[in-house]
Amino acid sequence: MSTSDPAFLERLLGYAAAGMVSAFWAQVKPNKTAVWDRFGAHSYAKLNAQSNRLARVLREEGLKAGDAVALFCSNRAEFVETLNATRRSGLRVTPVNWHLKADEIAYILNDCEARALIAETKFDTIREAVAQAPGIGPKLSVGGQADGFEDYDSALDGVDGTDLDDPAMGSQMLYTSGTTGRPKGVHRPHGVATPPQFEGSNA
Repeated sequence: MSTSDPAFLERLLGYAAAGMVSAFWAQVKPNKTAVWDRFGAHSYAKLNAQSNRLARVLREEGLKAGDAVALFCSNRAEFVETLNATRRSGLRVTPVNWHLKADEIAYILNDCEARALIAETKFDTIREAVAQAPGIGPKLSVGGQADGFEDYDSALDGVDGTDLDDPAMGSQMLYTSGTTGRPKGVHRPHGVATPPQFEGSNA
């Protein structure tokens, strides 16, 4: 089917409405590179499966649609996986700039009401910030072990990577630069979308 075919575009838009764009491309071009980071190439099939696994892990931890997830991570595949996972499970994600100071990070973690945190813990600032944000539940460490965190890869290991049966569009809450005071959270909720009928899944 041609990418310019109306049926192709309609199907793609259906997946997009449920936050499942990578699931679509994992079916169409599973081996094509979706993300390239300093660790190498990550195919659409791998990206989609990891996104599904993380979505299930967060659900198993008790997070429900509308709950907040904070993401503190440099440019690597786990950043995209987290965006995908929250987008397809109805969660509200807040990316946190890894250049911020610990107290600035802690302010955002508390203000966005983060229920979970995915963080690249090689940065000392995130470990300091977490001590000031007691409301966070599950914390996953990207790129290595850290006290008080569960290793990201270990948490996802063995979890079902097939597409979710009940995807729900999530949203983002972004923060302003805070040049005239504390940063302000800006949240634009998505409308309710009817999930498409998926044709197969990718492990």
